[in-house]
Amino acid sequence: MNKKSVLLVSLLLFLTVMGIKVNLNSEKESGSKFSNHDFFESNWTENTLRLIRASRTVDGGYAGFNTKPELYSTYYFVMISDFIGLEPLYRQETVEHLERELEKFDTSKNTLEDLYYISKSLYYLDKARSYEHRNKIMGLLSSYQVESGGFANAVGGVPTGFANLAASELMGLYQIPSEKFYEYMYSKYLNDSYMRDLFHLEEVIVSLHNIGVDVKRLPNIDQRKDYLNEVKKEILSLKELKKSGNLAYVLAYLNVASILNESPGIPDEVIRYIISQQNRDGGFGFDFSPVSNEFGTYAALKIIVESGYEIPNREKIAKLVTLHELPTGGYTPIVRGLAAAKYTYYAVSILKDLNESYDKSVETFFEHRFWEAVEDLKSGRYNFDFYPSIAGLTLLGKAVERDVVIDACMPYVEMFASGELDNLQVFYECMTALKLVNTTLKGDTRDKIIYRIYGFERDGYFCMEKDCNIVEAQKETMEFIEVLKYLNTEPKNKESLVEWLKSQQNSDGGFGLDNKSNILSTYFVVKSLKILGETPENPDGVLEFLERCKRKVGGFSFTAEDEKPTIITTYYGVKTARLIEGGVT
Repeated sequence: MNKKSVLLVSLLLFLTVMGIKVNLNSEKESGSKFSNHDFFESNWTENTLRLIRASRTVDGGYAGFNTKPELYSTYYFVMISDFIGLEPLYRQETVEHLERELEKFDTSKNTLEDLYYISKSLYYLDKARSYEHRNKIMGLLSSYQVESGGFANAVGGVPTGFANLAASELMGLYQIPSEKFYEYMYSKYLNDSYMRDLFHLEEVIVSLHNIGVDVKRLPNIDQRKDYLNEVKKEILSLKELKKSGNLAYVLAYLNVASILNESPGIPDEVIRYIISQQNRDGGFGFDFSPVSNEFGTYAALKIIVESGYEIPNREKIAKLVTLHELPTGGYTPIVRGLAAAKYTYYAVSILKDLNESYDKSVETFFEHRFWEAVEDLKSGRYNFDFYPSIAGLTLLGKAVERDVVIDACMPYVEMFASGELDNLQVFYECMTALKLVNTTLKGDTRDKIIYRIYGFERDGYFCMEKDCNIVEAQKETMEFIEVLKYLNTEPKNKESLVEWLKSQQNSDGGFGLDNKSNILSTYFVVKSLKILGETPENPDGVLEFLERCKRKVGGFSFTAEDEKPTIITTYYGVKTARLIEGGVT
């Protein structure tokens, strides 16, 4: 067999949209030295559940694990919480998270924008404690100031409007003086052509105000007010807002008008239109997108609140914020990736294996994805949400329309039988879907499938290609012997197959390429042996390998050396442990 690069192991993560098995049977006693209680100990279980909760999406499904809070998201969620009067659940943890970010702050890697998000979030969460870091913030801020007096977003860069605004706000909050910055901004203020741009006007007026300048007493201030009134009609036009969908213009106008004591005068129809664009999850999208994001939600709420209107659907907004708040501190992004039926099945399956409840809305999610996938299959386009949505509904005890599944799957099954379809993934998923709805294949189609599968059986393993690496062979072997079992038959050379599978166990107890074990290969081999009525030579070694793949934050990583757990590897880790302990998966 031709061994390929270890890189193929990583590629397998992408390929494994398969591997979903429904555990509908009770567990049996195991002779392993690891009991269920010992292996899934409480701290690891609780942390794993946190990872799953944090991966929930607003459409009722789940995306991949996101264990890393983002400064951008943390800042805007802190500000949104302040707007709606929401007390953060993990205020102290977020303060400590921000302090850690400040402690390791590296101006050669981090930007002024990062410093702004950290420092302002700290100020709003704990003003007194934030002042303990004033000298550190002042020193870091000075790194971004250029010779002219302005601020760049990156060290060695050129001044930008955002960087100047951010720096001025931190200077105001933390009482950081800079005569050089004042002179720089004042020179901009005196530049009439520069000031005839709304965002330039905001940059200069707001920055000077932030550092304590009474801008209403500045020379030529009436000219600046006149320009603001010139653009007011266009900026606050409902027609223009509908066309651009960009709240940044309205927000910039509002920021300047409030400082100059000019009545914002935002028309009621504009405010009502903004409110009407609120998404189902309570947030607002950038450019009124149906997908909410942090800035869009912040901008809309600031405009609504400062115009004297009530916050719409406050409870929904609060739920959106808390959904992204991490128990370890900080917040994850609203758009953390699209929910997939595959990830959602993994999440619900893990929850059930760990004896945790799930939100009933996931049933609706699976049903919606199932019918979408059915339409795709009918049109000749395979949808990889099809099988996991069936598996998910089955796991939750929900009926799936058997005839619909048969009609959608049989064309692909028959194409495989005739040799027209070489996509094992599609064939395997369709066969397993038919199995889940209790369909028995008989006659010519069954015989042709068996005959074709036997053609892929090599000396102890299965492989569709002429040359397979070990990981591909382990995966395809599991899939083919599972299909053969469903068809009520066995591999031609079961003994050599068992011998080959057992021989793949590595010294660390797991299975994988080039004596380097990984979670997926370990599952493939253990599952294959289980189907054949066998166990690995060293079952406790498998559990010991899995134990080394556990992570303190929860979940399992791909290998014992990897630090990051994923929902895919956590699913396979849990399932492998259940197989070794005696469960049927």
